[in-house]
Amino acid sequence: NLDLLLNLLGRLEKELKVNLIGLYKTKLIRAQQTLENVDFTPIQEASIVSLIQQDVHNFLKELDAKQLQNAKIAKYFSRLDPEKELVYSARTAFQKSIDMLNELLSTRLNTADEEMQTMVPHYFEKSITDGVEFSLFLGSSILEEGELDTFMIKDFRFWQLLTLCRLTKLITQTRKELPIPLETSQLLFAFDNKINIEFRTDEKRFDIYVTESINYETLKKRIEKATVVDSDERLTQKNKIAIVYMNGETRLEYLEYIKSLQFENVLSTQIEDLELAPLQDITGLRSLRITLA
Repeated sequence: NLDLLLNLLGRLEKELKVNLIGLYKTKLIRAQQTLENVDFTPIQEASIVSLIQQDVHNFLKELDAKQLQNAKIAKYFSRLDPEKELVYSARTAFQKSIDMLNELLSTRLNTADEEMQTMVPHYFEKSITDGVEFSLFLGSSILEEGELDTFMIKDFRFWQLLTLCRLTKLITQTRKELPIPLETSQLLFAFDNKINIEFRTDEKRFDIYVTESINYETLKKRIEKATVVDSDERLTQKNKIAIVYMNGETRLEYLEYIKSLQFENVLSTQIEDLELAPLQDITGLRSLRITLA
């Protein structure tokens, strides 16, 4: 959008004696320099959008009225989204790609969970934003009868990892059908400690006791932006599955699942065993990172 405007103003400057053209060119060039900042923020984006829509566009419309329909200005506005008054085709394609991918993953995940509910009843919670996030809770108190045995927990965890592998493969197969071929990363957090949940009758949903389970909620939010210790490398990497765990027993358990999936040629032979950088007051977390075969 900035490139189009600077090109337009450069051409208008040559044929019109209007000093404000140079002023707006300077503002747009400074806006371009802001875009190159690695710490570019939503506030800066909003400021640039305001500059384009409120300042430059209004100036061009007034200028166009004085010049009796300048063809160059009309051509510029014809390239904008009529509702947004911005160059929006790439962002529209991006959002459509996200929506298509989210719908596909959500549908497949619902189907997989319905099948698993018949084997091990559990609490399943899902949310969709710029990706699909889901939480799974197991416990004897959720079962209608009997106790939750160790083998049921292991079978459930193996199923969850296998489901993530299948979804990752599905994403790879679907990329070419998207307006923009998005790449994704997968993150699995194996939380071993007991937590308390309650059924909120008014909202007809389960809720986690925040006072007793704050550590779980805090960990879940912070590991999404975790990095590998002594580096700036993000834990989540495109087309990879990162499994965050809290103790050695869980690591050995997931290594069993990984080796089984490697034998079945679902996963590649490479396993990254990583230590995570401290997350504020949380230390000692580690991760196994794997890739599909």
